[in-house]
Amino acid sequence: MSLQTPYSARMASRLIVLDESKQSRHRILSVGGVVLDLGDLAAIEADWAAARHAAGIEAGSALKYSMRWPEGPEQRAYLLVTISELPVSAVISLLEDFRPLSMKAPGRATRKDAYIQRKAFEYTLQRLAGELYVPAGEAGPHLVMIDGRDDFKQFQEVYESGYVSGWPHLPHHPMPALRERGFSASLGVCSNGPMHEIADLLVSCVTRWADERCMAHKEGKAPNLEELDRCVAELVDLFPVGRQSIPPRHSGHSMVVHAGNRTDKELLRDNLDHWAHTLKRPRAFDLGSTADDIPF
Repeated sequence: MSLQTPYSARMASRLIVLDESKQSRHRILSVGGVVLDLGDLAAIEADWAAARHAAGIEAGSALKYSMRWPEGPEQRAYLLVTISELPVSAVISLLEDFRPLSMKAPGRATRKDAYIQRKAFEYTLQRLAGELYVPAGEAGPHLVMIDGRDDFKQFQEVYESGYVSGWPHLPHHPMPALRERGFSASLGVCSNGPMHEIADLLVSCVTRWADERCMAHKEGKAPNLEELDRCVAELVDLFPVGRQSIPPRHSGHSMVVHAGNRTDKELLRDNLDHWAHTLKRPRAFDLGSTADDIPF
């Protein structure tokens, strides 16, 4: 596939669209999405509409990632290849959840998944506050949007804190407040639409891949890993590596994980970069085929 739509040459204002996902087998909870030049929004949406049409997806129907995709893995993979060719960058925080049952008891503030996903959202905002996604000199305004959800107010509180105060508790790796980087004071809400679909597919696919990789590591079997390896191989170059990392690293930069082994069950910190670097980009899918540490 070759996208023909012209994109902007100068980047000044960024749009960041985030979504969350979860997996139950290794209990990974994530928040992530895509970063794009706001001037490219109309062209990206037009390319996405064309890709949906080429894949035979009815106009107006909402897309959500699922391993039980009605039209099979070929159509799902076709859309992920489309995402890989768009002028976007990707970011994701993948946090392993090993809360004991006592923390999930009714009435506990720690019961809901938002307890973990709020922290994943905060880590994602920290990366956006640096220069990996918004180079110095791009004054903004930059807008962050997250999918509409029942606990949006909690995420709004995290955003407001990052906007006003930043993260002064990280003295060895200063991350400025979002207001200092030209971000909007308001966290936006999105529901359906092209960019929400793109964020959902990317985040869900990468989270499922990390989950399957962990299960294969632990048990030697993961039924969907072959397909997910092929799909994430298409997406992995959207995740920038740390500029000062030797060797180049995604983990801690565009793919954020827990920095320490808190329960001795975590796998992502020690394995995620290796898994990402061993991915090999396959032949392009088509619908006829059958196939530096950052402290916390």
